[in-house]
Amino acid sequence: MSDKLNQSLIDGGRPYWVWGPLVFTSFYFLPLIFSNQHFSLITGVISVVIYISFLFLYHKAANTKGDKVSPTLALMITLCVLGTAITPGTQALFGFITFFCGFNFPLKKGLLGLVIVLMAVLLSATTFNYIDAFFIAPAIIVSTALFFMGRAERKDRIHAAQEKVSQNSIEQLATIAERERIARDMHDLIGHSLTTIALKAELAEKYLNVDKIVMAKQEVNEVSTLSRDILSQVRHAVSGLKTRDINGQVEQLKSKLIKHNFTVKVTNELSNLSAMVESSLILMLTEAVTNILKHSNGDKVIIQFEQSDNAISLSISDNGTVDEVSFGNGLTGITERCQQLNGSVEVEHKQGMAIKINLPGKLDD
Repeated sequence: MSDKLNQSLIDGGRPYWVWGPLVFTSFYFLPLIFSNQHFSLITGVISVVIYISFLFLYHKAANTKGDKVSPTLALMITLCVLGTAITPGTQALFGFITFFCGFNFPLKKGLLGLVIVLMAVLLSATTFNYIDAFFIAPAIIVSTALFFMGRAERKDRIHAAQEKVSQNSIEQLATIAERERIARDMHDLIGHSLTTIALKAELAEKYLNVDKIVMAKQEVNEVSTLSRDILSQVRHAVSGLKTRDINGQVEQLKSKLIKHNFTVKVTNELSNLSAMVESSLILMLTEAVTNILKHSNGDKVIIQFEQSDNAISLSISDNGTVDEVSFGNGLTGITERCQQLNGSVEVEHKQGMAIKINLPGKLDD
């Protein structure tokens, strides 16, 4: 894990963990309280000034990012060392400095900061004659513990920042995938409808050529209806709000095949599909039927859905003659959509054209 962090302590959005620990700075006043005969009024006033100055520097350090906190920490160390001349209560303050060393600095620089603070504790003890366990031990133990607490907070912040970056990357990939999905959906939906429109327009032209005006008018009216329908489909595909039922879609596709003189047999054993799987099966089936309407010279189509605990399959076959299979936009779109669901596509053309789509039985949206 990277050890880079460009945050101040206050950036975490948890004010209690920034200002709450300051309650322990109250230990600074214990020597003043329990040894009141040793301190004069002037000493008490200076002690309060030192304490307020320390809180000011703490506030500044909490709002400073990374290495920029160094001058502030140097002032805090100096204040604590000099303050020890007035009161040994400064032992309660050194640890707050090491916390910033652990939080603001990378490991090596942080450890250097810890060593400097511990040396400052020893310097204060020797200079002002506090060579005893009551001053040195608490200062060293608390300072070391708070340093590692600062390190832990730093690691948590780094981890959270990396998770945020990962989440942003995932969202970007999801956006790209959604754009590709919309592009495929538009191709599937528009391609199928435009093929039908083209066929009906050609049929209308043939009727006009033989003066069958009524029948030609009927085909033109259907072209008009289909045009409005394709516009609606495009709007739904772009907005992502279109909801489709696979049974209804199968019936629509079956009707269109029958209108073009195909005999259609459908076997549907599907139930309890997720929205993602149902939508994908609809679009793959639509594309397959579009290919049949475009290219097949047969007259029979078999559509079969099967479902078990371990697999979902869709097969579409016709009895037309096929010399070779070309993977254009249609078959490519089916393959890509199937791969997104961790499935596979099999294409055969020995006895007509047959497409078999296999999906895992357990799929999440």
